Amino acid sequence: GSRMRVLKYVIVGMAFLVGIAVCVSCEGESAEVMAQEKACEANDWLACRELGTFYGNRGDRKKNEEDLQRSTAFYRRACEDGGDAFSCFALGIYYKVGAGVPRDLERAASFLEKGCDLGSAGACGALGDLYRKGNGVSQDLDRANALYRRGIDLNSRPEGTDGQPQHNDRSAKVDEGDVATRMYGDDVFVGAG
Repeated sequence: GSRMRVLKYVIVGMAFLVGIAVCVSCEGESAEVMAQEKACEANDWLACRELGTFYGNRGDRKKNEEDLQRSTAFYRRACEDGGDAFSCFALGIYYKVGAGVPRDLERAASFLEKGCDLGSAGACGALGDLYRKGNGVSQDLDRANALYRRGIDLNSRPEGTDGQPQHNDRSAKVDEGDVATRMYGDDVFVGAG
């Protein structure tokens, strides 16, 4: 039942974290993907985010623009309608690098700001990088440093007694900086060129 569903989300999320291309059915939509799509349509924001991750991984691996666009749509729904911090962060990175959407640094900054406000340490760091470089926003080193500090604070806050980073979502813990750096290179975060 619901315990199995949560376990499946955790497995998909963990596969994403370790860089395994998650592909339930690369040739077509599996029953699990269709079930997640129905859950997303019913406002299950975690399902929307997991679909964004699924299609993003598949689109990146296959260099398939259609999958990246589907990923963007699911992340957008989870971010804009569900207030999911990680989805806002992912959209910000997509707009920053032009994955599934035209490259647009102003929109990247907007999604990263929303993600940071919702508690994504990675979004704070990536937004700080935009301010540091003046990409899509007016260069502001004080604002960049404040965002970096916020990201560090968010990433070091314990959640309960497990000592894991705090994130504003219901998923497995995510080291967003590591994920984005692996996916998009070192230029995404603090200390990059």
